[in-house]
Amino acid sequence: MSALKPQYLPAMREALSGFYDEIRNFHTGQGLDPAPGSPAVSEQAAFPRPESLVTAWSIATQLIESSGEHVTAFVKMITAPMEPIACWTCVRSVLESSSLASWLLDPSIDARSRVGREFAIRYEGIKQQLKLIQAAGGNDSDLQSTKKRIDDVEHDALKLGYPPIVNKKGKRFGIGQEMPAATEVIKLMLDEEVMYRLLSAVAHGHGWTIRSLSFKPVPEDAISPDVGGVPVTRFEKTVKIDRLAWLGLTAAMAFTKPVWYKCRYFAWDAGRLIAVLDRTFDQLQVKPAVRFWHNE
Repeated sequence: MSALKPQYLPAMREALSGFYDEIRNFHTGQGLDPAPGSPAVSEQAAFPRPESLVTAWSIATQLIESSGEHVTAFVKMITAPMEPIACWTCVRSVLESSSLASWLLDPSIDARSRVGREFAIRYEGIKQQLKLIQAAGGNDSDLQSTKKRIDDVEHDALKLGYPPIVNKKGKRFGIGQEMPAATEVIKLMLDEEVMYRLLSAVAHGHGWTIRSLSFKPVPEDAISPDVGGVPVTRFEKTVKIDRLAWLGLTAAMAFTKPVWYKCRYFAWDAGRLIAVLDRTFDQLQVKPAVRFWHNE
């Protein structure tokens, strides 16, 4: 990546902008439903509570949309006037949304595992909603209604035979299965633990990360190297093409994973999707060896 020329950046912007549009058109062309005989249809027909699977599909689809929008937001941030800091935290959202969508659409698991993951995500979401209501000083009616939703979700899970997820004191801390941390899901589904930790360091305001990714030292002869008589090293924001290229490729690969998984799980037109993916990744100059859709 270090040998990339400045021309790579506009080429990457063009590829990623068109990519989201083409994926959206692909989804529209396939319709909303899984194809007859697909793994999704087979699971739905055999599972005792088919609406739980549809809920999992719905959550995953929403997460794919979130991931795709953050890809286009990334493109805007690396278009003049560029945002060389914010673009990193934007891709963090791509990894989080894509990993969760992939976790739900994973073609290697069965319906029971898929629904267990769906329950886990819903529990985490409602629990965070409850904390928000409490922090905002919400009224008791909203609090009780939200707590009841958690109880209702757990009731559905228990009826399906999922065990209670409780600690040693019998306090509930999950439904369906224990929800893994974001870092664990990203490592499992995208193999991007290192990148996620780097992006999280930016999001958490760690100066060493922000400085190394988005700044460069100002030459000492260009400006006085002291502030009030105190010697300092001055920095200015800069665009580092090799690092932005790495970031853009990470976003593109992460967004692709749940889209590909949904295509396989719903038995959609894989040939059409592969054509879209290869065209985009040709523009991004990605070697065929790392294009996982040819190997899964």
